[in-house]
Amino acid sequence: MQLLGQYYQNYYQGKFVTYFGESYDQPVVSLTINDNEITQSVGLFFEFLFDYALQSPVWYDGKNYYPGNNSNLPSLLAINNRKPVTVSTLPPSSDPCGMTVMKAKIISYVATQFGTAASSDTALTVKSAGGLEVGLGVLGKLSVGDNNTLSDLIKIVVTEVVQRLTAQAGYLLFSQIDIVQSASPTVALAGQAALIQYWTTRFTSADRLAAAGKTN
Repeated sequence: MQLLGQYYQNYYQGKFVTYFGESYDQPVVSLTINDNEITQSVGLFFEFLFDYALQSPVWYDGKNYYPGNNSNLPSLLAINNRKPVTVSTLPPSSDPCGMTVMKAKIISYVATQFGTAASSDTALTVKSAGGLEVGLGVLGKLSVGDNNTLSDLIKIVVTEVVQRLTAQAGYLLFSQIDIVQSASPTVALAGQAALIQYWTTRFTSADRLAAAGKTN
């Protein structure tokens, strides 16, 4: 529990950065708690759970941290006394199947897309239940669809779960395979875009494919 306390201490100091490099807003000292503070508090707890359970690595290319793909240092490194794993454009000669910047970017892209899609679908499902009311006795009724706080809580939990599990699965996959990059900058750039498209197209949801078919 002491470790969990350090997570929340970082949060209340306005210093917390998630595994994906997202900075949480510092809570405002007041007599009320707004929706954003509630959802971030819950998201922070899930950050702690996944950091502890998965022990996922953070990669660094000398400029950006991954899978966040930005310069924000994830708080889990300082809190857990860990260092990022340095990656380069080419895999190390000792391990051709090791992690590279391109692999880290693909993991970042896929995990972010999955998280966004999952949270969007969840939000639509929750909103569609706007007429659903749960009796709470003397406390009245809870309208699921109309309760923005509940909707935001479900979205942040779904996003956290999907992103972290996708990133972990991507790491386990890409750390075991080799991706050959072109020496030509122009070709390499085109190859990178093609690789990202290749690894993400197969995961396109059925509803998006159906929507695309209707427009053709």
